[in-house]
Amino acid sequence: MWFWLSLIALLCWSGSDLFSKIGCRDADDKYSHLKMVIAVGTVMGLHAAFEIFVGGTEISWDVIWTYLPVSLLYIGSMTLGYLGLRYIELSVSSPICNSSGALVAVLTLLFVGTEDYTPLAYLAIALVCCGAIGLGVVDAREDPELRAARQAEGNYKYAKSFLALALPVAYCLLDAAGTFADNRVLETLNEDSANCAYELTFLAAAVVCFVYVVLIRKDRLIPRLEGPKYLGAVCETAGQFAYIYAIADTSHLAMSAPIISSYCAASVLWSRLFLKEKLSWKHYAMIGLIVIGIALMGIGRAQGFADGWVAGAIISGAYFGDKISPLSETTTLASGSLGVPLFKHIRYMLITTVPSMAIALILFAIGGLLTNSSNAQDIDTFTQAISQRFNITPWLLSVPVLTGVLIARRVPPIITLFLSSLLAVGAAMIWQADALREIDPSLFRAAMQSLCGSTSLHTDSDMLTSLVATRGMGGMMNTIWLIICAMCFGGTMAASGMVGGITRLFIHMVKGRTSLVASTATTGVMLNVAIADQYLCILLTGNMFRDVYDRKNYERRLLVLTHVSLLEG
Repeated sequence: MWFWLSLIALLCWSGSDLFSKIGCRDADDKYSHLKMVIAVGTVMGLHAAFEIFVGGTEISWDVIWTYLPVSLLYIGSMTLGYLGLRYIELSVSSPICNSSGALVAVLTLLFVGTEDYTPLAYLAIALVCCGAIGLGVVDAREDPELRAARQAEGNYKYAKSFLALALPVAYCLLDAAGTFADNRVLETLNEDSANCAYELTFLAAAVVCFVYVVLIRKDRLIPRLEGPKYLGAVCETAGQFAYIYAIADTSHLAMSAPIISSYCAASVLWSRLFLKEKLSWKHYAMIGLIVIGIALMGIGRAQGFADGWVAGAIISGAYFGDKISPLSETTTLASGSLGVPLFKHIRYMLITTVPSMAIALILFAIGGLLTNSSNAQDIDTFTQAISQRFNITPWLLSVPVLTGVLIARRVPPIITLFLSSLLAVGAAMIWQADALREIDPSLFRAAMQSLCGSTSLHTDSDMLTSLVATRGMGGMMNTIWLIICAMCFGGTMAASGMVGGITRLFIHMVKGRTSLVASTATTGVMLNVAIADQYLCILLTGNMFRDVYDRKNYERRLLVLTHVSLLEG
């Protein structure tokens, strides 16, 4: 559970960083950091009231006083962090601030110890810590001219100064001390009570700041300008709630602290997307170290996955391969029917397939890290059954290697499939002769049966027996018939004018590229629901909008990408 809570804190606090930066970046507002404290204290006070009066959390002066040193360390560090946002990019400030996780990990390993951490776990901690610290080092050593060029397209310009780096460093030191002390104090306090004590202390700090800013300094709170601060406060409160429970697990503090502190990586991403801050390749290299470190957290557990995870991983990989493979029937059908060069279509498809696969890999990596060892015996059973039934040799890799070479050389799909099939038959005759003779005494007839008809081989595992059973080209005939019917049906609709009639229903809604793509996507989804066949939908949607895209001078590859991404995905 500590891992999930750490990730929730990571996401919430990165969102808080973004909105806090928006609310505090005005250099003309010299009290913006105190106004941010007012916003956070107000939201935290409301949450504390809910927990006490509705949730039944017990709170007392003794708890507040016990947790007060931790609360003051956190509130002081956050106030300095809000002040620092005025002088430096969020993409640089956040990583420096959150290098505190590195200090916490070192303090924990030195003074608390660990439980059975593997060398891989130590590597993960080191990567996260080095990445967070490295981001600060990269910015501190960046050439001023390169900084100016990097900021040229940004919304705000920042000059290198001692104060710009000193404030995040001060945050780092105070936050590290608070985190380490927090873990020690939580050994004697209930997590809910400690969280309420912290939130009530923050509320008291907000009252003090309100009195100073509004009543003494006579500065106004303008709702339009304070909105981002309160959004940041909500994210901060949610992150704090998850954080308290994450670090309460003392045995995993050396791993949860670096994960949470690496929310700077997400902050850098948000700053790039929403604040238009520009980064150098060195910044991205440090972010990469952090992401790799998080992915390695918890590795070392044996594989043991639920059927849903396995099915999801297989389907995700299959869709990814199907979309970018020049041997895929839907890929060649979509590009061929609209006259788009096959490999040009595949390159354009990477815009949607690569981010989708990256998200899937991250989710399955997290799932794998959190899966307990439960079926290592099943893995051994499968391995032994395969070794006993088949001849496993590296030479078998020659078939996929040759296929990859042919694809890279852009050999036409039919020739690639034919040559790959011949090589596969030859490899089977050489290295799997015993298995082929079980199908038919004649190796040639057995090979032809494997290509064209159904085959079944008995193994010591029932599941493996079902996996190696095939239906050959005969099993593909249903798909072939569907494609032929789709082509005939699509040609009939185009020749009779029905496609043009349907297309005209959408033309009046098309005002620009966005509405055209939206109309294409909507039509594809509606046809897919009504017809329940992707081959028909690919042909019909392409034929319906082909002329519209041509008249508006949009490339047809945009049409192919739009409807194929929806219909295949």
